[in-house]
Amino acid sequence: MDKFANRLVTAILGAWFCFALALGVSGRFESVGALVIAFVVWGLTALLLLACWKSVTLRNLAATVPLRWLVALHLVRFVGIFFLILASHDRLPGGFAKPAGIGDIIVAIGAVALLAMPGLRSWIAVLRIWNFFGFIDILFVVFSALRFGLQDWTSMAALRQLPLSLLPTFFVPLIIASHVLIFVRLMTAGNGLINSMKRVTGIAGIFFKASEPEKLCGWYRTHLGIEINELAATFKWRRLDDPKNESYAVWSPFPNDTDYFAPSEKPFMINFQVENLEELLAQLKREGVDIDSRVETYVDGKFGWIMDPEGNRIELWEPIASE
Repeated sequence: MDKFANRLVTAILGAWFCFALALGVSGRFESVGALVIAFVVWGLTALLLLACWKSVTLRNLAATVPLRWLVALHLVRFVGIFFLILASHDRLPGGFAKPAGIGDIIVAIGAVALLAMPGLRSWIAVLRIWNFFGFIDILFVVFSALRFGLQDWTSMAALRQLPLSLLPTFFVPLIIASHVLIFVRLMTAGNGLINSMKRVTGIAGIFFKASEPEKLCGWYRTHLGIEINELAATFKWRRLDDPKNESYAVWSPFPNDTDYFAPSEKPFMINFQVENLEELLAQLKREGVDIDSRVETYVDGKFGWIMDPEGNRIELWEPIASE
């Protein structure tokens, strides 16, 4: 994810949350009517979706943010447990709290299941069903809250007080918007990966076997002028869509008896740079690609491996984001 977009969204969400929290602390939200609350929910949702549509930065982020992050947002819907507790103490009407609470709990449990099974072959299909059910549930909750608020304004007082006041002023608009974004992402997904998700962003390494690696490096150093240190040469490059961040590719010969390319019997291996290694590996597994179950993390990033149909081992590298 682009660092500027990441910081921008973090700042916006942080400021929005602080404002919603301050509004709840001030007590001013306690006196608003049911129609005003509905206007706040749908107004904030519309502004959020409009920003994702009109802003290139936010639109690109919405198209590439890991779907797991959008799903993880819905863990907040375990708040349904609190709805049931309040209903048992007559602080929320049972007609609202029980179906709303149970529905939210089911959606939250579904989110846990999706997050716990990223490698499931039918993950996208399950996500479609979960997203549809979750969207219908949140619409029911919003309109049910409006109906009970219009019938008996005082019975819904708990939703206008902290901590539940954060639902209409912050979390519910985010939840509705996330459902819409997931719908849009899935519409462009076809039968597999989300088309907008970036997979490989560049070549990060060319590795090959050599009978005498040190002698070969000397030849390249002498005749081609390549600076080689510890049997490796580094070539710096920048992406056209992210010129501020510098990347690099490594060229390096390995001894003939190396097992680093195993189980491939080929004398070379290519390293590709990716943006989100774990999400990509999970998607490739769903697509039936032969992947290595290991993911190794070092100071310079995460590494994973796959095999192509001709038996070539491919290394995937997600670099550590530079500050």
